[in-house]
Amino acid sequence: MRLTMLLAMTAKPKLPPDYRYGMNRPWTTAAKKRNPPGIKRRKVFVEPLSEDDWKVFRGDTVEILIGKDKGKQGKIVQIIEARNWVVLGGLNTILKILAEKVVVGHAIHNDFKALCYFHPKALTRDTSQIPLLNRKAGFPENIPVSLKRLTKQLLNRDIQAGQKGHSSVEDARATMELYRLIEAEWERELATAPTED
Repeated sequence: MRLTMLLAMTAKPKLPPDYRYGMNRPWTTAAKKRNPPGIKRRKVFVEPLSEDDWKVFRGDTVEILIGKDKGKQGKIVQIIEARNWVVLGGLNTILKILAEKVVVGHAIHNDFKALCYFHPKALTRDTSQIPLLNRKAGFPENIPVSLKRLTKQLLNRDIQAGQKGHSSVEDARATMELYRLIEAEWERELATAPTED
């Protein structure tokens, strides 16, 4: 590749004063179709924020504060500084899947934290925090026990063994089997316990 070609690729494109920003980069065909030469447009009065004022970056998780999507969260996938826009991806995909459902997992609060997601405590079944399971396995009730130790003690099976380490499928199966061991008794206990606000 020639040096002039490389330099041309790194240079910022010169945009006409009435250029209309959109979702595509200025040098792409889609952007050129949106901005054909010779068409006069009314000026869009948007003053771009200075670089010092930008407080969000690609990959950040943000919440929408106003509008029809108020309260929804998503990750920033694109920033268009000239229009003061951010494009969010994964908007509420987790909420749509998990809404109003009982979620079972082992130390599941770590997964929720990684996803920046909050699930109601009444609909969460965390096998690392079930005193009944620990009692059955012979462990202290108030200490979280690893999935590996609980599975070995109650199901008499080794998981997370070998060179590969964790398998998410194997962990999920073991967690569900442990939950099913005490499901009826635990759900009865939860139904009679006073609710926390």
